[in-house]
Amino acid sequence: QAVRHLAGDRTGLVAGDTAGTLWSRPTQACASPFDGQRGRGPGQLAEPRGLALSPDGIMVVADAMNHRLQFLSPSGICLGTVGEEGDLPGAFREPSSVAWSDDGRLAVTDTWNGRVQILDADGAQPIAIDANFYGPRAALWLDASRLLVSDTGNKRLTLCSGPRWSCTTVVRFDAPPVGLAQVDTGEIAVALPAAGILAMVDLEQDIV
Repeated sequence: QAVRHLAGDRTGLVAGDTAGTLWSRPTQACASPFDGQRGRGPGQLAEPRGLALSPDGIMVVADAMNHRLQFLSPSGICLGTVGEEGDLPGAFREPSSVAWSDDGRLAVTDTWNGRVQILDADGAQPIAIDANFYGPRAALWLDASRLLVSDTGNKRLTLCSGPRWSCTTVVRFDAPPVGLAQVDTGEIAVALPAAGILAMVDLEQDIV
């Protein structure tokens, strides 16, 4: 069942699921992620670069220089970590961004492994998307089967489509793209920090 409500403090956590069941457990000792305590312990961060909030209210942080993801409640209670430094499935090298799909999958730009990993909510082995990326920095779900990737070093946006996750270049830029966001009109806002501008991209009309 999906988690719908979270409550608690730094000594215990209570979760309510869609079946109406309440679950509780003591939490692990956890530093506050809001206090700036750089480190590798629970709640400590080292250059956090990406953040996403699930429909259940859970935060996931791309803890880049710890080469992992940290899961936290909105009040900063530690819910666990995923990953370590390496290139095996589920390991990372400086993850830069995270994006949660509506069905609970998590896309992670695994920047210096040159790939995007998709983690399923059921704990299955991650899917690695390798489309000759060079330092990808952001990913954006367009829907449950389409993922837009900011392929920063290659100065392009790449669209990857499931279930085989084949990828094609949809836009090329003169400067490296980084951040992505979809606006109400359906257009994609793209941050180009080296150029000092934002670009608006209409994928349906091939207009930048």
